[in-house]
Amino acid sequence: MGKSVLVTTTAPAPTGPTEQAVSQLRGLRTVIPQGHRPSARQWVILCGALAAAPMIEVHMVGAGKVDPIVQPISHYAYVPTGYWMILLGSILLALSASAISWAMLRTGDQRLRMPAMLLVSFVVAIMIVGIFPTDLPGTIDLSLSAQAHRWSAAWAFLILPIVGLLACRSEAVLPQFKVSLLRLSMVVCIATGIVFAIHLPLAVVGSHIPMFGAIERFGFLVMVAYMVVLSGTMKKPLAVAVRQ
Repeated sequence: MGKSVLVTTTAPAPTGPTEQAVSQLRGLRTVIPQGHRPSARQWVILCGALAAAPMIEVHMVGAGKVDPIVQPISHYAYVPTGYWMILLGSILLALSASAISWAMLRTGDQRLRMPAMLLVSFVVAIMIVGIFPTDLPGTIDLSLSAQAHRWSAAWAFLILPIVGLLACRSEAVLPQFKVSLLRLSMVVCIATGIVFAIHLPLAVVGSHIPMFGAIERFGFLVMVAYMVVLSGTMKKPLAVAVRQ
C-alpha cells in the first residue's frame, strides 16, 4: 500500500522593487473614500450657519439696550442669555477653525504644519473671547477679563489671514486657488492691520473708532466667509489604506 507524501514549499522572498511593492500592498484594504465624509468646508459652512442663530438672538434681546452701530458684540454679554449666546458663537467658530486645522494636517504637507498650529492658537483665542466677557460699558479701569477678551479677539482677527498667506506656499493647496487665496489673504491682512492700527491706540486711552460696532460685525462676517474660502482650497486624499 503506497504512502502519501505531503510536500510543502516556501515562496521566495520578494527581491525586485515591483515584487516588494506588491508584498507591501498585501494585507491592506481600502476604507471609505474621503469624499463620503463631511469635508472641512462642509463643517465650516454648517458651523457658520449655526453661529448666525445666537447672534440674531442676542441682537433681538438686546434691541434698545445695545447700539449695534457703536457698541461691540461683547456688550450683549450683559443682556439676558447674552453671555451664553456669545459663548456658543465662539464654540462654533472654534469648531470651524479646528476642522480646517485637521484638514491641513491630514494632507501630510509639512508646509501646512505651521498654519495648522496657528489655527490652534485661533481656537484658543476665540474660546477666551467667549469665556471671558468684557467690562460693562463706561468702565474706565479694565479688568483682567476684559483685557484677555480684547487681546484675544485682536489675535484671532490678525492671525487668520496670516494662516492663508502661509498656506499658499503648500503644494496641498489646489493650483487654481493659490493666486486668489494669496490676493484675498493680503487684502484681509492689510485691512485688518489698518483697522487695528487706528483702533488699538484709541482703545488704550478708553476710546474707540466711530461706528466700531458696525465695523466689528462686518469683520466677523468676513472671518466666517474667509474660513469657508480657506477650507475649500486644499486637496483631499481620496481614500485611506489600513493594514488588516
